[in-house]
Amino acid sequence: MPLTRDEVLGAMEQGFQAFLHELRDLQYSLDWKRDFNDSNAWSPRDIVTHLMGALERNTYRALQAIIMDDTPAVQLEGDNPYRSPETRAMTLAQLLDRLVTLEERLEELVSSVSDEQLARKARITGWADGTPLRELTFLEVAHRAFTVHWTEHTKQLYAIREALGVAEL
Repeated sequence: MPLTRDEVLGAMEQGFQAFLHELRDLQYSLDWKRDFNDSNAWSPRDIVTHLMGALERNTYRALQAIIMDDTPAVQLEGDNPYRSPETRAMTLAQLLDRLVTLEERLEELVSSVSDEQLARKARITGWADGTPLRELTFLEVAHRAFTVHWTEHTKQLYAIREALGVAEL
């Protein structure tokens, strides 16, 4: 049974709120990592900036590409926290402002596209889990972004909170 717009919007809201819940009160631990000597270890800041993506590479841009051109090739870029001097200087509140803006834009995009555009597909490459090239509809890409990708990073934040001893606060 195909996904509906309302199901995807609900999953987006639920995934976003769960992520925000785990990010709460981490302003003093924004750059904390389990192992500071491990260049692959991510801090809460890295997780947030990864989800925001670079201006040209994020979920919003991928979804825009699908509605502009049926079956575009969308290259995913896992393991890139998009560290930049700008995001390194941002406070948690500033990062949250950007993240909320992104989520609002995603919600508006999913809400406003035509039924024809909702059915368009993308050829997705670059899954971090090694999943081979697949074709997914606009709604499937939007749904997977929050039910898989954001959920994965929500769990990552929870693990950081556990390591800091603040998971249940």
